[in-house]
Amino acid sequence: MHKGLSLFKQRHENYFKGEFEQLAEIDELFLTMEGLGQYSMFLWLVHPQGGNISRTKAIVGVRRGRNWWSQDEGFALFLILDRLTQPKSWIKNMFSYKTESVMSLIYKFYFFT
Repeated sequence: MHKGLSLFKQRHENYFKGEFEQLAEIDELFLTMEGLGQYSMFLWLVHPQGGNISRTKAIVGVRRGRNWWSQDEGFALFLILDRLTQPKSWIKNMFSYKTESVMSLIYKFYFFT
């Protein structure tokens, strides 16, 4: 998990600097939107009343051949958040009066729990 967070931070440090620095916030929002869609699909696939398949098969299915980096990265971030806590712990923060990115929630639960 720590390696994944380090890679995300490194990507931001490498590519979102200078005139592109402000795009980092948009990147987090975009990955949150992409990841939430993929994570929602995943939750349905593993749910006993949904697809009722294993987590491993669901992850492969959601990634659909790993053709879409933004969906993969966003999904990976939600899987990290999923390891840290249950959706009921963060859903109210993500969809409140101020939207929080998946990264801000990961940092909250990873470093403060």
